Amino acid sequence: HGADLNIRDCDKQTPLHLASRRGHHSIVDLLLAQGADLNIRDCDKQTPLHLATGHGHHSIVHLLLAHGADVLATDIAGRTPLSEAKTEEVIMVMIGLTEDLNRRDQQTGNTLLHSCCLHGSEEAAKCLIEKGVRHDVKNKKGETALDTALANGHRRIASLLPGYLQSP
Repeated sequence: HGADLNIRDCDKQTPLHLASRRGHHSIVDLLLAQGADLNIRDCDKQTPLHLATGHGHHSIVHLLLAHGADVLATDIAGRTPLSEAKTEEVIMVMIGLTEDLNRRDQQTGNTLLHSCCLHGSEEAAKCLIEKGVRHDVKNKKGETALDTALANGHRRIASLLPGYLQSP
């Protein structure tokens, strides 16, 4: 009754951040039903989706994505929620519920595949490749996912890309 759903603690985290990080499905569900901001950012510019993916809470990830959480939200280090994903289950939920896997971040021009190549998320990169994402998309620096993987020393991911590159 009139409580501020987006009240913040000293780390600028809201009740939704805390419930998402700790895997409290019923609390996340209640907060979303009451209108909590699902893309709100903490002091590290992380959204509740970053925290749920990073802690392996696939049911929370599913719930947040079903309510429209931004999969391309970048934190202070430039990581997206997908690049925070640590388990195959979370990765599969995220990729399965993301409508446009080739969507580009407005600020960097990076796709989810660029993000995987930037942060070394090999399982997520494999899954995206299997889903048929485009590999020829260039970000605002003019780099493809392959360029990004090589520039960041992720040769195992880079080795997945040449065989899948679309011809010009």
